[in-house]
Amino acid sequence: MIPPAVRETRPATPEEPRAPIPAGNVTAVEFPTFDLRGELRKIKAPTLVVVGDDDFICGPACADAIVRELPHARLVTIADSGHFVYIEQPEAFRAALTGFLL
Repeated sequence: MIPPAVRETRPATPEEPRAPIPAGNVTAVEFPTFDLRGELRKIKAPTLVVVGDDDFICGPACADAIVRELPHARLVTIADSGHFVYIEQPEAFRAALTGFLL
């Protein structure tokens, strides 16, 4: 029997930040999320949140939700990039990080 978590597909949302599980993929295992959103307001340091505009794992909707909870956050959305921004758009990632740190 295929577990329900393997049969269904769901997009990542701020409420459930997880990747879709392909239908019929019997090798997929759904792990519980390591959800620390309730702890975000404890972060007082300036924080850079970088997201790829095509990230389907923890994309712009999730990044927006994170930034709303951080009092000193800056959001940078990198165009033409998925989850691995630093690999897919290294120059844009470097510019965002350098601009934040300097």
